Amino acid sequence: MCNGIFRFVYGHNSTAQRRSLHEDLISISSHTFFPWVLTGDFNIVMSKDDRHSRGIFYRGKIDEFVCCCSIIELSDAPTVGQYYIWSNK
Repeated sequence: MCNGIFRFVYGHNSTAQRRSLHEDLISISSHTFFPWVLTGDFNIVMSKDDRHSRGIFYRGKIDEFVCCCSIIELSDAPTVGQYYIWSNK
């Protein structure tokens, strides 16, 4: 049997609340010594290429998320199927 954790994540639209999520994930990861899977909506992308629209692009917000993922050793699963499945338009 393999021990691990599966968590669903929702990243708030607010930058401050997303930062709080990042801090929580870093704290949890420092006390987790077995595999874990995070899935859900982080409400941020890993790179500008992950965006369907070419609107306003905030590099700093993405850098914060990428840094968090690096600290907690979270990797992005490859996309299978439709790449863009949601739009605000």
